[in-house]
Amino acid sequence: GGRFDLLRLDAHLRLGWEDRNFLGGLRRFSVDVGPALTFFPTRVPTGGSKLRAPTRILPGVDVHTELRQPSLFEKRTTGVLGAEYGLYPVLYPLASDSNPHLEPILGYQEVTTSVAAERAFFGQHVSVRPSYNWQAYFPFSYQGDAAKNLDNVRVSFPKLDLALDYRDDPVLTTRGVYAANALEVAGYVFQGTVSDVRVRPEVRAYTRGILGRRSVFATRLAFGFLFPRRAPGDGHYGETLIPGSAEAARAATNPEDPSVIRDQQKLLLRAFFSGGPNSNRGYPPRGVGPQGPIGFLVPSNLTGVNCSLIGRTVQDLPPGCVRPLGGLTLWELSAELRFPLT
Repeated sequence: GGRFDLLRLDAHLRLGWEDRNFLGGLRRFSVDVGPALTFFPTRVPTGGSKLRAPTRILPGVDVHTELRQPSLFEKRTTGVLGAEYGLYPVLYPLASDSNPHLEPILGYQEVTTSVAAERAFFGQHVSVRPSYNWQAYFPFSYQGDAAKNLDNVRVSFPKLDLALDYRDDPVLTTRGVYAANALEVAGYVFQGTVSDVRVRPEVRAYTRGILGRRSVFATRLAFGFLFPRRAPGDGHYGETLIPGSAEAARAATNPEDPSVIRDQQKLLLRAFFSGGPNSNRGYPPRGVGPQGPIGFLVPSNLTGVNCSLIGRTVQDLPPGCVRPLGGLTLWELSAELRFPLT
């Protein structure tokens, strides 16, 4: 397949293998591998910019394995073991006058493991999935010194997923209601380099018949809340996003301060971002929300250029200084009318 949008042009391949009776007992074991090549900086041009030819190719890969054990404790509970490895670039919109050869390109190697139990109730309408998860992020630079002052980040957390599903079909939905919530408690006694509580509720509703018998009206309301814990080892985690805090003032005056960089890196991985095809359509991923300077992503051709906010607003900064910062809260509301063309 391929992808061509406001952030990238890429070509990718998906290979998968599954055994639905692994070692007997109707266990399911699957392996999926997805290599990809991103052609930087080629993307859909915006704001009067022109289509750019690629200057370099960024390799990436996603590997996912999963083992599902039916009847774990009793016949309706399924046990799940999962592991993932990812290698990918973190891309942002580019200024029309930016030099792609000087643009810092941050990449991550991501390792994720999880163990979970799944149980459905009330005729499959209510599902409960407690899990324990461990994630590690290892930054590196595809280009420039984007990862020069970044540390490895480890996130260890139990998670509880709850869902109430009264849709007539989970894929081609025409009527019904779906509600879900995900609760994570990272760090604290579970160790890791960040400690926080993360809550992500969501409600969807569907009805049909507004524009004929085959049309569907769908609405979605989603929230997000991140409560960072400022504990020993966490520094001032999350404070760069709190107006009036000492870290927010330091981020405004000196975005390349080491403490600001450490906090913004953690928020890059844990804060909320909006935009993209599964969020706010019409905006690129991470395109909705607070914008400002991120110290480790200032292009090298801006060396000596002042990216601070002292005495000016974000709109006054050079385009290469401005990146999505993320947020400690999120809300999204969407409504759409779906109807078949043929």
